Order: sequence, then structure tokens, then C-alpha cells
Amino acid sequence: ADVGTLQRLPKLVGEGITRELAYTGRKFDAAEALGMKLVNRVFDSRET
Repeated sequence: ADVGTLQRLPKLVGEGITRELAYTGRKFDAAEALGMKLVNRVFDSRET
């Protein structure tokens, strides 16, 4: 991460989740991002 992301992320999601994401680089879906409070809401896909 760059431009201060790792310094700001703990204020949003907490230190534990920040460390996990920084150390593992694992991907997560929109529902998990919502649960971590990275996003405010999730919309249905427009794809058919």
C-alpha cells in the first residue's frame, strides 16, 4: 500500500484486520468489505 494507506486503515477497520490484510494480501468480496466498514453499502450487480 502507498500514499499513507497503511497509516489510515487502522482507524477504519482496526489494527488486527489491517495487519492481516497487509501481511497476507488476501482478497475479499464486497460483503466482507461491508462487514469491515471499508465501504458504506453494496449494490446488486448489473450483470445478467
